[in-house]
Amino acid sequence: MTWFELTDTSLISVEGADAASFLQGQLTQDVAGTAPGSVRLAGYCNPKGRLFATFSVARVSAEHFLLVLPRNNAAFLAKRLAMFVLRAKAKVTDQSNDWAVFGVHAAAAPPETLAGLAIPAPGGLTVSEAGLALNRTAGSVQQITLLVPATAAEGVRQALAAAQGPAALLADWHAARLLAAQASVDERSREAFVPQMINFELVGGVNFRKGCYPGQEIVARSQYLGKLKRRMGLAQVAAGAEIAPLADVFAPDAAEPAGSVVEAVRTAEGSWIVLFEAPLAAQDAGHLTLADGRALHLQPLPYEIIDVTA
Repeated sequence: MTWFELTDTSLISVEGADAASFLQGQLTQDVAGTAPGSVRLAGYCNPKGRLFATFSVARVSAEHFLLVLPRNNAAFLAKRLAMFVLRAKAKVTDQSNDWAVFGVHAAAAPPETLAGLAIPAPGGLTVSEAGLALNRTAGSVQQITLLVPATAAEGVRQALAAAQGPAALLADWHAARLLAAQASVDERSREAFVPQMINFELVGGVNFRKGCYPGQEIVARSQYLGKLKRRMGLAQVAAGAEIAPLADVFAPDAAEPAGSVVEAVRTAEGSWIVLFEAPLAAQDAGHLTLADGRALHLQPLPYEIIDVTA
């Protein structure tokens, strides 16, 4: 096992008698159908169906949810959600400064407890006075997120270091997720992609039976009106300059970009793991490059592309 300090990860709390129904009308996921003690992926779209954000939704109790998301998008998302609470009995709070977030990679069965927190099965959540633990899979890796009060951070840090040694590089945490082709939308890629463009429904982030939410009509239309022509691919790119989200991706001899980078992370060796969005025809043809000429060496996705219709 390896552990990480997830300094780029944050939390939003949504709590109240109407929290479930409020989120049900805002998110791409069937939040109301999520049992307490479980975690699911979800997205929040603008009226045109483009993602403002993606995140994990943890149902702490019948009236309390936590959204775990990139820190750089937390203030925006909390403010945006709060705008639509209106008369609902739900309180949206950005708790970025109240919690410390740690991560653990477990390729095999994790221990029953870590730093005093009980570890749930994948897709699960445990809650105690010490904090919360979430477990979701990224390919063959279990990504366990530990949420503890900020005042307890040093104790958890020391406990993890004593058991596992020094913290691993934060990039390695995200690399496992990218290799599993699970993209995250944050402030850098906000409103750039509809869910299907980043394969979000293929990794469980969209429920097509749950009813209305902002952008739902466009997301559904994209799904049901013929075969989807644009998808997310996985590639390796040679070492070089920073690869930022929304960087252009080019097909051979094309003056205009064919697609764009969704997310990228630099490996310890200096090369890059890249998730990108482009027409399937361009991906099949191959020879895609970045603007600086570096080739995208396409890798097989760890899941099958299926146009889900139910």
